[in-house]
Amino acid sequence: MIELSEYCKQKNISRRWANKLIATGKLEIITKDKIKYVVSECGSIVSEGAIEVMKKEAEKDISRLIVQEQNRNANDDYSRRTEVVDEITGIVELYKTKGVNLKGYSISNITRKINGDICQVDKSANIVVRSTRKDKFEFKNKVLSNPDLLNRFINLAAGFYLAPGNKSIRDTAIKIEMISREKEEYYEFATIPRSTMVRAITKLIEQNAFDKYHLLKNNYQKFEARKIYNQGAFTEMNFMDYYAIDDHVCEISGVYKWNDVKKDWELRKVYAWTIIEIKTMHIVAYKIKADNFSENDVKELLLQAVMNMGRPTLGILMDNGLAHSKVCQELLTRLNIPYYSGPAYAPLHKAPVERSFGFWKNELLANFPNYIGGSRNEVRHSTKKLSPEQAEHTFNEFLQIADKYFEGYYQTKPRLREIEPGKKIEISIRDYFNEFYKNYEVNYINPIDLRNAYLSNTVLKLQYNYVTFKGVVYMPDDVINPVLDGRKYLVQYNPLDLQYIDLYALEDLKIGDVVTIYKGQIVCTLRSQSYMGSEERQAAVSKIRRGFKKAVRNMAEATVDLEIVKSVDPFCDELNRAGQLIETRKQLVKETKDLIELDAKKYFRVDVDALTNNETEEPEEVKFELLNNDDVDELNNLNFNYDELE
Repeated sequence: MIELSEYCKQKNISRRWANKLIATGKLEIITKDKIKYVVSECGSIVSEGAIEVMKKEAEKDISRLIVQEQNRNANDDYSRRTEVVDEITGIVELYKTKGVNLKGYSISNITRKINGDICQVDKSANIVVRSTRKDKFEFKNKVLSNPDLLNRFINLAAGFYLAPGNKSIRDTAIKIEMISREKEEYYEFATIPRSTMVRAITKLIEQNAFDKYHLLKNNYQKFEARKIYNQGAFTEMNFMDYYAIDDHVCEISGVYKWNDVKKDWELRKVYAWTIIEIKTMHIVAYKIKADNFSENDVKELLLQAVMNMGRPTLGILMDNGLAHSKVCQELLTRLNIPYYSGPAYAPLHKAPVERSFGFWKNELLANFPNYIGGSRNEVRHSTKKLSPEQAEHTFNEFLQIADKYFEGYYQTKPRLREIEPGKKIEISIRDYFNEFYKNYEVNYINPIDLRNAYLSNTVLKLQYNYVTFKGVVYMPDDVINPVLDGRKYLVQYNPLDLQYIDLYALEDLKIGDVVTIYKGQIVCTLRSQSYMGSEERQAAVSKIRRGFKKAVRNMAEATVDLEIVKSVDPFCDELNRAGQLIETRKQLVKETKDLIELDAKKYFRVDVDALTNNETEEPEEVKFELLNNDDVDELNNLNFNYDELE
């Protein structure tokens, strides 16, 4: 009697195999003080692995003997047939004593195998291969062996199998049984046993790929997810060939954010957008919000990425979401950056960014108590409640934790990376990125092009060489020509860098006789005073003040002769055409006086007539009309020809 654990060590078998021997009765044990002891063995105790090895060795020896005998029989030599059969039988009996049962090697079967009746011989490999039954794929049922009935059965089975969303072979068989009892054209199928019908339906599904068609018809996403993919697509890409952009809903139930309207904390879902360099999975830019993203948010994220790392060599990979919106397309087009939006249900179009979201989920979000995972069984529960755990962090606290992860653990953790097909190394994202970046020349984009690509619709008026934009004064580094002052311009700016703004002409502008600025052309770049020191700001303001006055004088002096301008008298006889305007005014004054005197005499004569009862002849009254605007313009026009007046 020996303890079971010691017995396993001596026999070099596992405890699991020993328990199986006990269950099959090959080991007799007793239990004493909760310890198992082996009493006796009944049969072979060889492990399953050893049995399989010995079975292969035995079949190899038997196959060799059969092939040798067949070769002799081919030369009409049958002298050793009996000896070969006895030798094979002896091998079977020998291995049986070792616990290996070789089936199919009775004397009659051995003879048939030598004759080639039930097996095929591969003489090049010196082994015996079992022959395939000629009726293997045929139906032996009398109904199903009829081609016409089989065709009707296939159509009926396919209809019932493919119709519901959940496929079921058993339900299909039951429905065929029911319809065969109700409709006469299918009564032959009522004689088929259900087990036979189930096997027949299973065979038809395998032969005609009905299960694949059902998946395509009802679960297109799963069907697409199983399609072949290019395994080395991203491994063989060069550094900075592509950026990949995508959104992600963080796998936590939410965070608390203060609502200024309700004056209370609200539980909000957390959304994120990220852009990575696709070969190293290094994060180029990211943004996290507790609200839904807009197309302008994604537009600013793209702008931030090209500001940080420059233009990618081949373009940006994206899906058909917000990144594919019109405003984002216009931004990338104006920056001359190609973009490729993958088709729906094709996550492998940008597989590395999807993989990075897996890192976020397992390394960052799984540490939060209200982690909900991607499926129902991943939700964390500390009680019997099925709802997610209570959130413990505000949005600002979550941002601090996320920033720490993205700038630290995400980049520094060693990860297994395939640097070339078939070759993998363990390296962190930061080290992998720096390995390429040290020899890479960044293709930065001109800041003016960045501001122009943002396409703002702001219009401001330039007054005395400055504008006020977003409450901040912007001024040029040098004085702008006075001709350009006092006009409205289109303002282009970068919301991520408000140090400079650009002014673009809204109309064609002419400066003197030499320079012409056309509509849509950049006029000048203005600098924000908030980015200047106090001394620098004061010096710049003084420079613009003095320079603008000087520029106004210089512009006038360069255009006309000031000596001639000063010598011109606007009221001289030459300009007033022999004093015609002055004489006209004198005439108006005289006629006005005459009118006043005429009215005075009229009223005086009325009194005299009343006293003398005599009527005096009224003088002819000179009538005057009020001047209209045209008359006033004629009077004020120095070039008007008064000789034509009647």
